[in-house]
Amino acid sequence: MKFIKLIIITSLIIPFAANAETTLNQSDILGGWTVNWEANNPTGEGASIISSIDTTWAFNADGSMTSSSVDSDPYTRVSNFSATLKYRVEEGKLIKQVAPGRSTEDSCAVVEMNGSDLLLKCRFRYYSLTKK
Repeated sequence: MKFIKLIIITSLIIPFAANAETTLNQSDILGGWTVNWEANNPTGEGASIISSIDTTWAFNADGSMTSSSVDSDPYTRVSNFSATLKYRVEEGKLIKQVAPGRSTEDSCAVVEMNGSDLLLKCRFRYYSLTKK
């Protein structure tokens, strides 16, 4: 009898936990963001936090985003890199172009949004961002 009650309670709780994902809208994402780290897990474990590369993402209202990276390593071949990509917010998720000139897109869901901090889960990577 206790086992049946446990199954019923679990079946009621699990759907709510699965839908606890935060949704994103256009006004949430607009502006400049600093990429703190990118990793294969939501904790950032294994990410190179102490890096010579500073990356920023800037989301514009016209559906374009600019990704800019500056490498402070004096021995690097390219110290500045910038790319303009297309993006949109659809069903609470960020859909962004993977590379300029390519039609491939990546869907990114919000794992956590805390004030000016944002944790995105894209297809293969997690991104920790802080609003400028």
